[in-house]
Amino acid sequence: MRVAFVALGCEQLAISLLGAILRRAGHDVGLAFSRHLFDDRLFMHVPSLAKVFADDDIIPQLRRFRPDVVCFSSLTMTHRWMLDVALQAKQELGVVTIFGGVHPSAVPETVLNEPGVDYVLVSEGDVALPMLINALRDGPLTQAMPNVLWKNAAGKIVRGAVLPFFQDLDALPGYEKDLWLEHIRVDSFYLTMSARGCPYRCSYCFNNFFANLPGGPRKAGKYVRQRSVDHFIAELVDAKRKYNIRYVDIEDDIFTLDTAWTQEFSRRYKAEVGVPFRCLSHAQWLDEPRIQALKEAGCEWVQIGVESADDDYKRVVRRTESQSRVDKVLTLLEKSGIHVKTDHIFGLPGESMQAQEKALDFYAAHDISRIGTFWLCYMPGTEIVDLGLREGLITPAQVEEVNRGTSTFFFRDANVADDGTRRRYLAYETIFRAMPLLPHTVRSKLNVEQLERLPEPVLRATGLMADAVAGVVNGNPELRNYLDQYLLGLENHVRQKLGLEPRQHWGTSRHAPIHDAGWDATYRAAVDAALPTLGG
Repeated sequence: MRVAFVALGCEQLAISLLGAILRRAGHDVGLAFSRHLFDDRLFMHVPSLAKVFADDDIIPQLRRFRPDVVCFSSLTMTHRWMLDVALQAKQELGVVTIFGGVHPSAVPETVLNEPGVDYVLVSEGDVALPMLINALRDGPLTQAMPNVLWKNAAGKIVRGAVLPFFQDLDALPGYEKDLWLEHIRVDSFYLTMSARGCPYRCSYCFNNFFANLPGGPRKAGKYVRQRSVDHFIAELVDAKRKYNIRYVDIEDDIFTLDTAWTQEFSRRYKAEVGVPFRCLSHAQWLDEPRIQALKEAGCEWVQIGVESADDDYKRVVRRTESQSRVDKVLTLLEKSGIHVKTDHIFGLPGESMQAQEKALDFYAAHDISRIGTFWLCYMPGTEIVDLGLREGLITPAQVEEVNRGTSTFFFRDANVADDGTRRRYLAYETIFRAMPLLPHTVRSKLNVEQLERLPEPVLRATGLMADAVAGVVNGNPELRNYLDQYLLGLENHVRQKLGLEPRQHWGTSRHAPIHDAGWDATYRAAVDAALPTLGG
């Protein structure tokens, strides 16, 4: 079978892994990608420029690859765009469409009722997707299949049992990036993960519902799973050989869960990979031994969530770490010389404005290299949606719009009670973004009341500019990567308009099946271990 994935805005690790699995299962795999310059659903939203650089070549990319099946791993902010592409692909190319990922896993029936969707895959796809693709060789499904929803001839939804989470991550290939070479600067910012799952269930995070998809812990198996150091390092060594990678971004929810694993990784990474990297962690899972291991390995940045500085409110949204613990860890990181990025959320339902003043005092006491500010997104399936409904910040109709992907209900205008609250949040956001540039003597004298008198466009522009300048001053790798990717996107946009090939282009060797008998045996053993739990 010829299987194409569709992606928008940035690399998706699910595609890098599932593409590798499908190739080893004997399928040809391709990618249709849209950079969506200046409207990338991630950071940049400038409608006037987006119109100038509009890029509608997804269907032509698919037509060149000639797929039998087109797969979409959709997030809430990309979901509606992917639904439109799927419907057009079905109408013009006659393909079968499969939707998976976080959003479809949260509201599978809603997704399946869309006219461009043939199959919905919930939970993880390591086993279910190749099973489904193999079955489709013989035509449409006629019986239930694990993790898959579809409609029979009578329009009735057929739902398969949900597999336990895949336990043996070493039985999977590493993330393969060949599909992305036309679109992504793999060398400058190599994206990867060493583990899956998170021990926490923060009410606004997808882990809040995703961990329970197989029907509870007894049926699910371990949710937090880690690759061996051998397996992880082998991927990175191979990536350095193939792509000459210069920076690594490790996107585990919490990279430092195991002290011994972190220390072994540190020794091996320094000796065998030896390029700078960044990672995500958590205040509860960082201490002197782990921070020292990160430093010795070459870690330059650590990102941790603060979200709210109010200990009482933290418990409302299922965050268990105390601010005193966060304070201690930030001090240790600053002492080590590792740059710190913290995450902070505005618009949390029920949080008092006093929490922002506590956050201001807390951040002012530390030398944080970047305070990442976010406005709460009410994601389908998460507990925070119910809290927002109870607080009157969202309506059932708006929740339905989010579930269907028809709303831009993810930004600052949607999750505050009134204009005054929004303006006050904007003033705090501007200060937080500028704080890494300011000396301690100035931070303690910042006046939110005076700042919020500025027009909202001025506040937003000032905050964005301060964040960018701080990124340049502190050598923020995320900013550098974002600029690298945008420059490549702009270059290829111009080349396309001139009728030239992009800098990188598809080659059949990158998408052809891979015959790896040793890997196949290991993978099949892991699959056979999971399937009996479903009685087949």
